[in-house]
Amino acid sequence: MNKKGGIDTETLVKLILVMLVVIAVVGFVLFQVSPTLKSRTETEIIGTLQKFGFKPQVDLTNSRAVAIYRTGAPRNILAYAGFELSDWTEPGPFAFSGTSGIALATADSDDDGEQEIMAVYRTQNSGEKSQLAYNFWDGVWSDRISVEDGDPKTDFTDGISLTAADTDGDGVKEFWLAYRRFNSIVTMDYASGFTGEPWGKIQKQNIRVANFAALPDNVNRKDIALVAANVDGDPSDEIFLFYRIKPLLQIQGEIYYTIYNGGKWSKPILLDFTNFDESGLVAVSGNLTDPGQETVMVIYGKNDQMWYSVWDRAKAFTNVKRVKELDGPLEGLDSNLAATAGDFGNDGLDEVFLIYKQDKFWSELADTTDGTCGNPLDRPNHVFRIYDNGTWGNKTVVTCASAADVAVVAGQFDSDANDEALVLTRKSFSENDVRIYWRLYNNNTISNRTLLTKDALSGIALTYIPVKEEAS
Repeated sequence: MNKKGGIDTETLVKLILVMLVVIAVVGFVLFQVSPTLKSRTETEIIGTLQKFGFKPQVDLTNSRAVAIYRTGAPRNILAYAGFELSDWTEPGPFAFSGTSGIALATADSDDDGEQEIMAVYRTQNSGEKSQLAYNFWDGVWSDRISVEDGDPKTDFTDGISLTAADTDGDGVKEFWLAYRRFNSIVTMDYASGFTGEPWGKIQKQNIRVANFAALPDNVNRKDIALVAANVDGDPSDEIFLFYRIKPLLQIQGEIYYTIYNGGKWSKPILLDFTNFDESGLVAVSGNLTDPGQETVMVIYGKNDQMWYSVWDRAKAFTNVKRVKELDGPLEGLDSNLAATAGDFGNDGLDEVFLIYKQDKFWSELADTTDGTCGNPLDRPNHVFRIYDNGTWGNKTVVTCASAADVAVVAGQFDSDANDEALVLTRKSFSENDVRIYWRLYNNNTISNRTLLTKDALSGIALTYIPVKEEAS
């Protein structure tokens, strides 16, 4: 205080400094505890997750596969981990506020001899609208880049599919993306703009989902499958896109496909009639019928059964067949199919590993690596089958009391000559105890389950990372 009763300059400065410190401390506390604070960036949020055991960036140098999965603790994030032949790396935080819509693919897209990883997913932005975004791995993960922000008319769903293809015959694969938006399907490729530029400034291709109009919300929310293969023997790959819709003025749903070849998509072609409220649609490619020629197989749910068709030399999907007669129904929109193709027998032909969830009313007593599924509460089950040279093998029960999510990828996961399949399944022990386990299928047997993570929400994606010898 000065002689006139006022505050001298030195005291005023001290008071201001104290006030600033108090404001900073209060602000820091609010910043840490408020989950709705809009000014907090995703990078800062992920930075605080280290106390939960997540590393900011996990080294994937020695990984043969990478998985992204949704976890509830902490804060509903997407986490990732790499598979190093015998075990997984520690998890790292991938994205904040993720959903179950996740897609992954791997390719040497810049022709530098190293594999890059593309991850596309649906999340929530600060305005609580749905957002489609991607991160790109090239030694480290990039920051999140928006593909497109949602609005009431173009909201995005879990229908996201991603593949890698050499569509121009230059020997370099590009990443291709397909996703559902309103009553259309949008496709785009990395070469056209996976560069961080706003997606509105690059060329997209909106596919009219049929030769006639579809109801605005009747492109099935999950059933989109994108796969690449060189089916005609020329230098470039073709891309097959499959989807399920319900046309106007029709009761049943339909599955269509379209093919990208020569720089354009073909007109949609009807594959089969189905019930619209069924789900389950996957597609794989490989040397399924001829060691020297790639082809495509599509598998889908129809009339409570699983059906499939293989692209033949007549350039068409013919002879749509049931996988097996009495497998029982899928479980509505919660059922996921997952499939991969690899040379599991080392005979020059690729086999298909198909894993799916049985309906609880059709799941029978079975001995599994989890024990005996004898209690009705232990059902439904995860089961798998192998397709080998035109024939589906018997089913094998993998998991009792399974949740819907499954993921599988084929690759070289040990030192022998044949391929193996890396399998992820989600298992429910109780409403608040859901876990993800992994297994390896090798030499006609599947290993016991090993825990990958606890507190797993819906959403799993998995991709293989070829070693340099394979990639070349």
